[in-house]
Amino acid sequence: SMWHKFAPVFALVCYCEFFCLTLGSQMLIEDPIGSRTLKWVKSHGAEVKNIVVGINAFGRRGVFFDHGAQLGENGSVLSIPRELWLHEGLMSSELNNTLNELEQTSGQGFEKASKFSALLAMELLKGSKSFWEPYFAMLPPFDSATTEERYSLYGVNRSQYLSGLWRHRSQQEINVREHYEKHIAPALLNQRSVLGIETTHQAVILNALLQADQICRRRV
Repeated sequence: SMWHKFAPVFALVCYCEFFCLTLGSQMLIEDPIGSRTLKWVKSHGAEVKNIVVGINAFGRRGVFFDHGAQLGENGSVLSIPRELWLHEGLMSSELNNTLNELEQTSGQGFEKASKFSALLAMELLKGSKSFWEPYFAMLPPFDSATTEERYSLYGVNRSQYLSGLWRHRSQQEINVREHYEKHIAPALLNQRSVLGIETTHQAVILNALLQADQICRRRV
């Protein structure tokens, strides 16, 4: 799908809460992580014009329109080359074969989000060795809390929680976790030597899958 292909763009825009405002760069606090990601994007052929990355007075990381800058004729401030499109086509034949065999043996069809999560998880497991590490570094920290745990922080009691949309979201969360835990994580661990996975712990692979799923479901 289109949003998968433009994941790095959304990392800079959606996750950074894009503010297309005329703010002086002197009003921003320097953001080393954001600046490194922007430098990485530019080093691989992205065209970046009249924008700066920083943290505003509210503590929010953002991509800001530079003070006094003028938009060009086409109004473009950021153009991402195909080299930086993160999409299913980057899946290795080994990973693709592993997932296809798993579908056949389990008798379950996997949605595209699950397959894309597996691709992201493989990259997350590489850590600093991954080409996409500067992109991952810019994302919010992985939140391992369940939906119920999150809403309990806002004073939502269990009866309220179970009576509405939150219950549906919680069940979805449980189903997704079971899917990764029972099927995909064991399959990846079983094929770790073929796939180049260094860890021998299924829990580490499961955590990477859940983090990747969170990235996908936030539409990054």
